[in-house]
Amino acid sequence: MRIEWTDKFRAGVEKFDSQHKGLIELINELQRIISVGGGSKELEKVVTEIYEHKKNHFADEERLMLDHNYPEFEQHAKEHREMLDWLSRHRENLAAGDKMATVELSGYLSDWLMNHVAKTDMQYGQFFNDRGVY
Repeated sequence: MRIEWTDKFRAGVEKFDSQHKGLIELINELQRIISVGGGSKELEKVVTEIYEHKKNHFADEERLMLDHNYPEFEQHAKEHREMLDWLSRHRENLAAGDKMATVELSGYLSDWLMNHVAKTDMQYGQFFNDRGVY
């Protein structure tokens, strides 16, 4: 099922909102490839793009959090590390031909949007906005 950008994903920091939109596009592309029975090379390519996108996005978020002494930094960064570790393991499983890894990836990423982006990231929006970061 295609994911659409809505205000529930808007954290209020334009750079991060733009990056979240990019993640949604990548998840939709992953789901499209799965639905048409795309090949493993195509799947590996989009999963690598998702991994790199998240790695860069997390670095941006964490840099801003440190710059502004965000009080929930440690927990937030821990969630980022856990996600990158999870993605890395599933990239390896996918490369080894594990078809279930693809389905698990799609579900995990959709859950990440609903639980981390739409909830956890919302907590930093007001914090940064109060400090003049939009």
